[in-house]
Amino acid sequence: MWIILLIALPLLLNAAVTGLVAWGRTVPESAAQIEQAFAQTIANYSTDMERAYRVYASGSFAEITAQRGRDYMSIGFEAYFIISFQVMAMFLLGVYFGKQGIFRNLEAHRGLFRRLFVWGRMLGLGGNFLYATLILSTPRMVPTGPLLLATAGQFIGAPLLMLAYVSAFCLLMLAPGWGERLSVLAPVGQMALTNDLTQSVVCTTIFYSYGLGLFGQMSVAAGVGLTLLIYGLQIVLSHWWMKRFRYGPAEWLWRSLTYGKFMPMKRSD
Repeated sequence: MWIILLIALPLLLNAAVTGLVAWGRTVPESAAQIEQAFAQTIANYSTDMERAYRVYASGSFAEITAQRGRDYMSIGFEAYFIISFQVMAMFLLGVYFGKQGIFRNLEAHRGLFRRLFVWGRMLGLGGNFLYATLILSTPRMVPTGPLLLATAGQFIGAPLLMLAYVSAFCLLMLAPGWGERLSVLAPVGQMALTNDLTQSVVCTTIFYSYGLGLFGQMSVAAGVGLTLLIYGLQIVLSHWWMKRFRYGPAEWLWRSLTYGKFMPMKRSD
């Protein structure tokens, strides 16, 4: 119930705001003010985006850090607030799967994974396609029906597509020979936070001007190649690290802070 509520609540809030704006536009006294306010918001957003692209491409480390702070305070805070509902819903979904022991016995839940794969793929791809199609021509700063529909497609489609991905991997684990092949990814997941933070450090160094300065200059094909290269290296490094230590560096720090004591790091076996 909480998972459904956390996913639905931002959509209900968006629907309420969109409805209020639409109602306000029917009142002659306020319609012009609403249009003027949104026009100014869009103009400010465009100005912010132009400055951000310029700073990320050619600014110093201090300028880029300051720009990231401005981005967070202008649009990032609101976006993170909305996304936090979905993130919490996914945490609760993980807790539910864990309590039910679904991943501990894949064979017993083969039917569940098949249903999640079929429905998650169908509805998830549909929702994300709806979002990707509408968002290209819809201003994100103005509450409108198309934006609400696009947001609904993303909020519903993304978790369902995630379940389809997870189910596909679980079904592959049950297929002959695939369990051993996919086990190569296990160490990467065991230190997922460390790998995520490492990707941020590596990619900001590659793209921002205080590093290689490739911001806005890399083609899609080159970007895909770089993605595969970075992830491939992380697979190798994760295997090396997890053979020697119980946790990744960030995972060790997080776990130690959680329990209020230094956790054992090195493997004893």
